[in-house]
Amino acid sequence: MDMGEVSLTEKLEKVSQSPKLSLFFDEIWEEDSMLAKIFFAHREEIFPSIEEIHQPMPYLFWNNFSISTMREPSLIEIKMKLDQIELEKASLSPDEKALYDIRDLIFFYFVQFLRSSQILKKLIEMRDFSFEGMKRELKDYESLKSDLSSYMKEVTESLEQISMIKDPVLKSRINELKKLRWLDFPRFLDIAKPYLSKMTLSPSISGWAEELCEKRGIEYEEYTSVIEHLFAIKLINNIQSVFWCENCRDEVPIFVSSSRISPFQLRMKCLKCGKPMFVSSVYRVDETLGDLILCKDGLLAVALAYILNKNGIAYEYSIINEFEKDFLCDTSEGKVVIECKMNKSPKDADTVRSHLQNVLGQIIKHLRSLEKRNVHVVKSYALLNYDLNEYPDVIKKVVNQPNFIEGIKIFKIKPIGYKDVPAIVQKLK
Repeated sequence: MDMGEVSLTEKLEKVSQSPKLSLFFDEIWEEDSMLAKIFFAHREEIFPSIEEIHQPMPYLFWNNFSISTMREPSLIEIKMKLDQIELEKASLSPDEKALYDIRDLIFFYFVQFLRSSQILKKLIEMRDFSFEGMKRELKDYESLKSDLSSYMKEVTESLEQISMIKDPVLKSRINELKKLRWLDFPRFLDIAKPYLSKMTLSPSISGWAEELCEKRGIEYEEYTSVIEHLFAIKLINNIQSVFWCENCRDEVPIFVSSSRISPFQLRMKCLKCGKPMFVSSVYRVDETLGDLILCKDGLLAVALAYILNKNGIAYEYSIINEFEKDFLCDTSEGKVVIECKMNKSPKDADTVRSHLQNVLGQIIKHLRSLEKRNVHVVKSYALLNYDLNEYPDVIKKVVNQPNFIEGIKIFKIKPIGYKDVPAIVQKLK
């Protein structure tokens, strides 16, 4: 189920049922937590948008580029650009009939795969099919990956050796496509097969992880430690690693692995020259954690609800409307409001000022709405997803602006960053 469609309570139930997710949310609130620095970032900063899919995808990337100074231009970058040009040349100006033939072939092989996979046939024929039943059968998808890998190998071999194909109509269609000048069929297949490698390399080459570290103020070694830790507790899984040598300029040795490998183990020497190889890896984030990061509530709201629950503090969530991330907490002092706001990491003091103005304007509006409902609030917090302790002068200027002074005084509003949450929760108990 898409986490964007379930309530905050249901999200927390999923967390409580998983020891590794419970550990994650315990550790995210530890002092100077690297998890918090990374995962309280905006979802579009954590996860890149891959190719034509214009939305963040739940993948984390790691590379070892920092261990050595890469010479420019990078050989792997050059190869990626050449492959892209060849792919474009392999598919120019198709006529309409050929497109229909390609479509028919895709569906033919898709249906054939469904028929060949015993586990998929079992699911299709299942009388009481359900999401839980599917997950129970597929588990971690390893058996399905094995079926697909074997099938793709068989298909590739048959397409490269047309004589192996027994179906006369299928053989005729493929032969017709092979005659087309605009379609370099063998090369098209050769380039299409390592598409995942392109997904593995592109964000790494563009420095996605390094950019995230810079925005969140952490060292790449600290980021690597987080990847190692998440891998160890099985909250991420390596789906592909690409190794290549930048020293061998005549012919670049490239190796692709789909084994489960942590960054600590990603060490390989070139078989040609013996020098350490560069490596780029892509890690798939645990499905539930990925959904929590990508959901409309944002991970900060889920983490706040988690720590409130753990400390026995009752609350109502989204009390103004379903689009707001406000918590109305019952404490020993009375009603306390905490308003969450997820922003992209600030570039400078002006960005912080803008974020503060936005959240203060919003929380004052919400508190006035509660006042009209005769809800008496004794204290309020405007919570941002980064460390506000680094910007005391900005906070002072914003809270003293004429349009905020009265509301801040009446409702006792205090702007805070995520680092302040554990101490405040202890006070609210």
